[in-house]
Amino acid sequence: MVCKQERCHSNMRMENLSGNITKIIRYVAPILQKQWPECLVLSLKTIIDAYDFNPYKKMVELLIIDSVIPDYSRNRPHAGKLLDINILAMTTGQERTLSEFKTIIERAGLKFNRLIETETETEISSIIECGRY
Repeated sequence: MVCKQERCHSNMRMENLSGNITKIIRYVAPILQKQWPECLVLSLKTIIDAYDFNPYKKMVELLIIDSVIPDYSRNRPHAGKLLDINILAMTTGQERTLSEFKTIIERAGLKFNRLIETETETEISSIIECGRY
């Protein structure tokens, strides 16, 4: 299921997707990362429940690949801040800090395991590893 925004977060709705899981993941991933927090939590819970429903596909780990603005960068330059302004202007979405990701992950019923930073000059994405309690 994917949460779709229509102008305002109060108009969010869920839509069922079917088909090849790799194509669905490519479709879902960009939408999940820029949603309002409430919708992102609902989407994560839906994905987790879908895996848990099938006894042969228990979810052990979830990797979120996204840019993470460091909590300490309040008054320091960071490439993610420019991306945050662009996403806000174009899609009303946002980039998130690590503490914001941790809050969303916990509200979805998962635990934060670790942050893996890519540390390159051209790539600002990081990998957030989370799993079951």
